[in-house]
Amino acid sequence: MPDSFEMIVCPHGETGPMNTRNSEGALIELADGRILMAYTHFYERGSDYAAGDIRGKLSEDGGAAWSEPVMTEPTTAHVNVGRLALVRLT
Repeated sequence: MPDSFEMIVCPHGETGPMNTRNSEGALIELADGRILMAYTHFYERGSDYAAGDIRGKLSEDGGAAWSEPVMTEPTTAHVNVGRLALVRLT
């Protein structure tokens, strides 16, 4: 186990009327070295039962900068997709 950990912070300021809350995120290093961060994006209310999908961001520099969000798992219901976990199989 390392003696210390470096915190990776994704930029704030993305909440508003169509993005009331981001939560339950996961990070994984991809085979090409990029970092993928996926998280629940709520777009109706901030409630745990509100509509939300899974969005993702990529970092090519170890977490210093992040791409714009991309849709990774949409929802067609009036609830959120649920919690997520990321596993790299190869």
